[in-house]
Amino acid sequence: MSKKISPISLFAIHIEMIRNGHKIGNGTGFIYFHKEMKSHFLITNYHVLTARNPKTPASLLKGYPDSPDKLQWKAFKKGTMEVSSGSIDLLEDNNIEWIEHSMRDQGVDIAAVKIHFPDDTSVWSQDMLGLVDDIDLEVGAELFIVGYPYGIAAGDIFPLWKRGTIASEPLIKPNNLSRFYIDATTMPGMSGSPVFAVEIRQLIDIKGDSVSAFREHEEGNISALDLITKLDPQAFTEPYNKKHYQLVGIYSGRLVDGEKDPSIGIVWNYHLIEDLFTNPIITKHPFPPHRIDA
Repeated sequence: MSKKISPISLFAIHIEMIRNGHKIGNGTGFIYFHKEMKSHFLITNYHVLTARNPKTPASLLKGYPDSPDKLQWKAFKKGTMEVSSGSIDLLEDNNIEWIEHSMRDQGVDIAAVKIHFPDDTSVWSQDMLGLVDDIDLEVGAELFIVGYPYGIAAGDIFPLWKRGTIASEPLIKPNNLSRFYIDATTMPGMSGSPVFAVEIRQLIDIKGDSVSAFREHEEGNISALDLITKLDPQAFTEPYNKKHYQLVGIYSGRLVDGEKDPSIGIVWNYHLIEDLFTNPIITKHPFPPHRIDA
């Protein structure tokens, strides 16, 4: 049996936060393709872009000397395993613009920045992953957080899949914000990671003329009775199980209260990412780092 690489492993992108040519932190992001705008956007946390808390951006996060002036990323070149790299200059043209959420000042920690790839770069966006959108989320359900803990990658570029479970009732909005909590061993560097629900479903494949018969029925050209008469029993494969994935949100750190760390992570719901584009708040860095010329 041939082995395959999951497209989700090509979806997550390692981000290095750069300040004056030096790495000051790691993060994770992923590519969102907006059909109407015909553009690719890097989705990550607000605090990865700025090293600042979205509620209080005047203050740097603990451990950061300044906001990054550049985000570096890696991807594959088309049709090869050769690595392509690039960057987003956050001080370009007197500070680049990005889209933040309208509730950023209440703590919604997501942002989108337009990203341009070289023509020979292989780009995997959310619309290319074969995802489903009908998995029922419930407390205790299994999730995967796909990112780069401490910047660690497999083979220098592939993300790590960290398993977790939903730790709070998905219908409940902590602090009246659209997020939920997860029980997972997450680490710095995973901020901005896409979070996936998983469900195993039993499938049966159809082949031959029976495929055309199903299409005719779906298009309303033949009745259900006609469909039954056209089906070939030999056209159906044996039932088999297959994992289905749904992008349910973006991870943004742990629920820490002073010295207390209950090992609980925060996931912002996926619809907040869609909100970025239905109600775009285009902004510039409120506290950009001063440019330091070599």
